[in-house]
Amino acid sequence: MKTNQGFTLVELMLTLAVAAILMTVAVPSFRETIMDNRLSTQSNELVTALNYARSEAVKRHETITVTSKNGTNWEAGWTITDPGGTNLRDHDALAGTTTIGGSASSLQYQQTGFLTGSNSITFSTCDSRTGETGRALTILVSGQLSRATMTCP
Repeated sequence: MKTNQGFTLVELMLTLAVAAILMTVAVPSFRETIMDNRLSTQSNELVTALNYARSEAVKRHETITVTSKNGTNWEAGWTITDPGGTNLRDHDALAGTTTIGGSASSLQYQQTGFLTGSNSITFSTCDSRTGETGRALTILVSGQLSRATMTCP
């Protein structure tokens, strides 16, 4: 006598019901993880650009300028230029709902790696969520960067 190999309709329905319950629990948590990673990545893109500009200023022994493409809204992108106006790097607008606001529309690194001026510059990176999901980036007059989490509006 031959035995049937496979699932019964009841077993299949039960498996689908358990899978549906697990998905409703897992998907929202996974979405938050994706959004956190996107926010960190886009914040790190700005950090990378600022570190590059500072190192180029020291290496070239000249002032390097980082300028936002849209005032203090840095999510539109930024440009890194030398004193002659030559573009060293150009960063396009950020994808998604991330916003980067800065306390200045441009900044300059001197050949010593210090910022031009006597004030530190602060950037805030947020997305469409509210609460403690943002990233704060402060550039001290010495050119050093510090990062922290912040509450977004």
